Parts: sequence; C-alpha cells; structure tokens
Amino acid sequence: SSLIGNNGYNIPDIPMFGWPIALFCIVGFFKEFSHWISRKHGHLSPVHTLVFSWFFVVLAPQFFVLQSQSAIQTFAVLPIIILFAGRGIWWIFHALEEWQMITHPWESAGWRSGHYQFIAPILALFILLGALGIYEFNHTFNIWSPSQSTQIK
Repeated sequence: SSLIGNNGYNIPDIPMFGWPIALFCIVGFFKEFSHWISRKHGHLSPVHTLVFSWFFVVLAPQFFVLQSQSAIQTFAVLPIIILFAGRGIWWIFHALEEWQMITHPWESAGWRSGHYQFIAPILALFILLGALGIYEFNHTFNIWSPSQSTQIK
C-alpha cells in the first residue's frame, strides 16, 4: 500500500506533480493566504474564502487518515493546486520586476516613459514554461504511461 495513491491513477510513492510545480504552489499558497487574511477592505475576500474552503474541504478526508485510499480522491483539488502554482509564478516574476526597478532604476525609467524593456522576463517565462512542459511530458509519457503499476488490470 502506498502513501501517495492507488494503482491505476499514480505510480506508488511518486508525487502527482513535479518539484517545480510544487515549489510554485507552495509560494502561491502562502502569498494568497497572507493576502486573504490581510483584510484590505475590512473583510475577508469572498474569492479567497471560496478557494481556501474548496482546498481544505476536499483535502479534509485525507488529513484524517494515515494513508490515502486513492489518488482519485484528491483530483477535485487539482484546479486549486494549479491556481496556487500560477499565482506563485506570477508573484515571483512580479517580485523580480520590482527588484529590477529598485536595483537598476536608470534602466527601469523606460517603463515610465513608455519604452517597454520586458523582453528578458518574457523570454525567461517562456523558457520556464517550456521546461516545465518538457518535464511534465516526460513524466506523463515516458514514466507514468509505460509503468506497470498504472496499467488497468
């Protein structure tokens, strides 16, 4: 029996997502959680309340058992995981942009004057997303698909 999931849906003892997506998800989760509890308008954000409710309600049964019965029980949380990962990527690139403006203000003046010099961040984003796509393609079609533990019997 596996701590990660049941045969047919996932390879035992291998996470569903790779470490890059998990890292971005963790960053996104903590940034969104801090934004949610900051109460910028005097109350909790309804959208954040929905997202975190969805996340914790779907995962609640998994918190109370030692091992997961099936990976399929957590599929309902996948949209929220991807949302957190996307917000993590967004926050990291936004932080890098702010860092660039602070450390190189003479180069960042082009942003205010209308000369957009954003080719490097866009190129970095495309390289990152391309690398993640290749990583997940390899995981899905070269590792997960031919594995005997995921074959339906």
